[in-house]
Amino acid sequence: MSLFDLSIYILVWIISVSIMTLFSIIASHLFNKEYREPIILSKIISTNNIKEKETGIDLFAGWIIHYFIGAIFIVFYFVLWHNFEQLKSVFWNIIVGLLFGIIGVVGWNLIFKIFPKLHDFDFKGFCIQLLPAHVFLCLFAMLLLNWLML
Repeated sequence: MSLFDLSIYILVWIISVSIMTLFSIIASHLFNKEYREPIILSKIISTNNIKEKETGIDLFAGWIIHYFIGAIFIVFYFVLWHNFEQLKSVFWNIIVGLLFGIIGVVGWNLIFKIFPKLHDFDFKGFCIQLLPAHVFLCLFAMLLLNWLML
C-alpha cells in the first residue's frame, strides 16, 4: 500500500465517521434525546449520568474511542470494498450499512451490560438511529472511495 492510498483511507475514515456522527447529532436535536456516541461514551467513562454535563478529559476520551471504533468499521469496509465489486453500488452500501448498524447495536448492548450506569437514556431510540447512521457511514465511504480512487 502506498502512502497515497493510506492518506486516502485516513481521509475516508475521518470524513465518513464525521458524517455518521453528524447524523447522530441531528437526530439528538430533532428528538431532544442524547444520541451522540462520543457524548454517551464520555458519560460511561465518567461518573456523570445522562443529564449531567460531561467533563473535558472524559469528553476527549469519548471522541477518541468513537473514532477508533469507527476506524475498525472502516477497515472492514475497505476490505469489503476491495473484494466485492457490488459494494460500489448504493444498494449494497445500504445493506452493508444496515449490517454495520446491527453490529453497532450489538456492541452497544454489550457496553451497557458491562457498564449499566445510564438510567434516563432512550436506548431503543438510540439503537434505531444507529441503523441509518451506519448507512450514511457506508454511503459516504463509497462516494469518497469511488471519487478518490479513480
